Amino acid sequence: MDLPTLQDPRSFLDYGIRLGRALGFPLKVAAYRLLQHVPAEAPLQNLAEGHVHSRQQKEMESMLSRLRTWLPENRVSPQLELESLGLITQDELMDYVKTLERGWLVCQRQSGWSTFNEWFGTVETRMAVRSRVPVLELPPHHCWRPLQTIHYALKPEDDIVENVRLLSLVGYRLKASINLLFLQGRNETGLNEMSPPNARLSRILENLLGLKPTFQQILGDRCSNELIERLRTQNREEWLAFEKHNQPLLRLLFSNHSYKRLILEANLPLFLF
Repeated sequence: MDLPTLQDPRSFLDYGIRLGRALGFPLKVAAYRLLQHVPAEAPLQNLAEGHVHSRQQKEMESMLSRLRTWLPENRVSPQLELESLGLITQDELMDYVKTLERGWLVCQRQSGWSTFNEWFGTVETRMAVRSRVPVLELPPHHCWRPLQTIHYALKPEDDIVENVRLLSLVGYRLKASINLLFLQGRNETGLNEMSPPNARLSRILENLLGLKPTFQQILGDRCSNELIERLRTQNREEWLAFEKHNQPLLRLLFSNHSYKRLILEANLPLFLF
């Protein structure tokens, strides 16, 4: 699921509402549109610059008006605040981000310019160079506390193991647990319909540090070994048979509070389906 600046304002707002509700504390959605760059060496384009910016401003105002119209009907609590940054340059956007010293940005990639690693490679990362992404920002006065939780909506292209490792590391450094929310689009198939059926889950779980000890602590040696072996299987029939036979066990693994706590203590992400 992409979170654009304002190309698709409804999904932009809906994402903020869902994330705000999941986080459980106030969230600010900062809407902006970057000014089109007009090269100084192009005098004819300079003449048209005022017209271009005027048109952009009107489009921006129209989009924000629609956002504010939708906000009351969607609001589930006073958790979400919509802020307009209007038309700004990249430098102005960077200056704005610098004011969020104690805020944590939860972002979705808008273009190929910025990568997951640029955002979550280090705890200090706040704004990727040359990236054009919307900003979902926690209040500046908010401080991280132990057992705080970060909810990150994982898009299909972000589910590679290395990205999950980085996100886990960020949570560990911030003393925060991580919830990874797998977003299934309308045209996407479920986990059981993939080929292999458990490809996404397997690719992440089997490579995360601490996986085996955690499952052994929860399930015991025999059960945990069987689960890990089946997660790695490439045989669709074997996995579906295992899943059907062990459905209560798998459901318990991902729903029981004590088991979740053990997974979190092992610095593993908590997967919600």
